[in-house]
Amino acid sequence: MVGLDIALNSVFFYFLSAKQKENLRLIYLLLLGYLKKTNYGNIYLMWLEHYFLVKAPNADKAFSRVKGFLDRYQLVSYEKIEHTKENYQADNPTFWQVLEAKINENYAFVKDRLSFLEKEGFEKTSSLKDLPQGYLSKELHLIVHFLDGFFGVDSTFYNLEEDSHWVSKGLKREITLNPQNFWLIKIKALSLSETPLFEKFKNF
Repeated sequence: MVGLDIALNSVFFYFLSAKQKENLRLIYLLLLGYLKKTNYGNIYLMWLEHYFLVKAPNADKAFSRVKGFLDRYQLVSYEKIEHTKENYQADNPTFWQVLEAKINENYAFVKDRLSFLEKEGFEKTSSLKDLPQGYLSKELHLIVHFLDGFFGVDSTFYNLEEDSHWVSKGLKREITLNPQNFWLIKIKALSLSETPLFEKFKNF
């Protein structure tokens, strides 16, 4: 660890290629992976947790589907994705309890962002026409993306079957009829950024 600290701060580091620098940074960050959140210079590292609803024959297949989705997804990029082994098949008595709790966390997120806009004086949809471009407009953009079903770093729960942060009545019926086919799995994902997420939005 000390050796990597020296390397990242030495003149030697600046003679490396862009790819070599990135690889060295990644090795350093992975060694720090046990931390929840840290930063090194202008590199910010954060472990995020997400719950996914997936149709699959077993937990491993469910995780494979989630990883495949995240690997291809272009709006969010993670350096590392881990299966936490916290899995709930739909016939598990805890399944619905955990599912509803995570959906409620999504609702709380939207409510919190809307409350923020209201505190800034935008209490009615008609007032949004006067929303200034910048941090506030990015807040609205974030809310709309969330409601429109785009997965993001703030997605506590994501329904991979319907590309949604909620679960439709129709899918709930299908899960009830075929609980052996559905899984709720928890993953950890490593996010790497040159600036904190808050600063990214604030500086637009």
